Amino acid sequence: MKKRFGVFLLALLCCAPLTACSSGSQTAAASSQEDVRCPLPEQVPDLSFFQEPVTDAPAETGIPENPLYQTQITSANGVVLAEIQEGHWKLTEDGLRYEGLMNSITPDAVVGPEIKNVLRLNTEKMDACARILQDAGIEGCAIVTDPKGQVDMICNNPPDQNYAAMPNFNGSTAKLFVSTAILDHGVQQDYDDPGFFDPGWHRYYNHDTTVPYPSPIRRDLLNAFTVSSNAYFMHAACELLSHEDLLATYNRYYAYNLFGRADTGYYYPADWMRIPQPKWNTIQDNQFERGKSAIGMSDQVMITPLYLNAVTNAIASDGLYQLNLMQDSPVRKINEAEPLSDEMRSKMWELMDSCAKWTNQTVFSSINGYHVYIKTGTADTHYGEQNEHYLKRLLITGFLTKDGQPVKTITLYCHNGAESAFGGNSGMAAYYKQIAELLLQ
Repeated sequence: MKKRFGVFLLALLCCAPLTACSSGSQTAAASSQEDVRCPLPEQVPDLSFFQEPVTDAPAETGIPENPLYQTQITSANGVVLAEIQEGHWKLTEDGLRYEGLMNSITPDAVVGPEIKNVLRLNTEKMDACARILQDAGIEGCAIVTDPKGQVDMICNNPPDQNYAAMPNFNGSTAKLFVSTAILDHGVQQDYDDPGFFDPGWHRYYNHDTTVPYPSPIRRDLLNAFTVSSNAYFMHAACELLSHEDLLATYNRYYAYNLFGRADTGYYYPADWMRIPQPKWNTIQDNQFERGKSAIGMSDQVMITPLYLNAVTNAIASDGLYQLNLMQDSPVRKINEAEPLSDEMRSKMWELMDSCAKWTNQTVFSSINGYHVYIKTGTADTHYGEQNEHYLKRLLITGFLTKDGQPVKTITLYCHNGAESAFGGNSGMAAYYKQIAELLLQ
């Protein structure tokens, strides 16, 4: 009994301060309204676990000293055309002289340590070519490549445009494609040309007439190509060859719609961009557009001067090549496409040789001792509700050889032919020659 009482007394003493504090406070509040506070514990609890650690403020950082942030695009002669600034490509003052072209290069230009983007372009020759185009009043472009697809020059005028990569009417240069298909499929080459052809909805005349010939003119492929008979090639595309025949040839030899997909778009490969191609099946079961495509007048299958240059080069050399603008890019032959047979290539050379002599014997008989092979193209039409507008595109595409070997492929495109002072392709031939001489230096 005594033991239990002792335990009870000890417990009571331990609780006494708390009980006293509580009861004392209540008594004081009731009698004198004076506050009687409980003593605070002497030990303050450690709350550091719940606080953010205090650290020194980080030092300000800029772009690190790293070659990654010093990447440039330069010309073959060492002129800086674009450089990385604040994580983005920015054209230099020199680069702005080729703005349209450079804007097609920078989106896919490689950025990384010790990466050097050196173009094959020589700015001195580019500037000289620009002066030729400006003095001639040619709004358009000039493209020069070697037989392996290595780009020597792409010159646009005005410089903020990129006509080289812009799809447009290609006029009678389309007859290069149709001629290849005629040879490829072995169709009848003789035709009694009435001076016009009507693929449906419209009658298209040859360049030398606005009415039917008094009597048909008997033509073979060589004669028709030389004088650029619209009727001959429209007849071949619409009545001798099918839509599938044409695509098979274009695809086999010229990689037309070989790269890409119908839903995402077709392209021709280059080391700095994907050169756009039209979808051939857009005009499937449409004889009117197929006929117009044979003379480069269909607005549904327009091609770029860059692609036309690659096709011209395939005729000149031993096959089709990727276009390369970067100095370090290896030559890439497009093995997915077939080279022309020796017989077909020889015939195409014969056609283009004859066209050169017919177009301008004085200019195209020889350029600095180099033999010239060309095809001209003119696309002109009226448009608008009352046909009040008029456009005219002029092209010359061809190649130069020395001792029977191709040396340069040159494509000249005039976008503003309707306003040009030289009239047609015969007048533009002089400027083609000047550009050729410039690149042969």
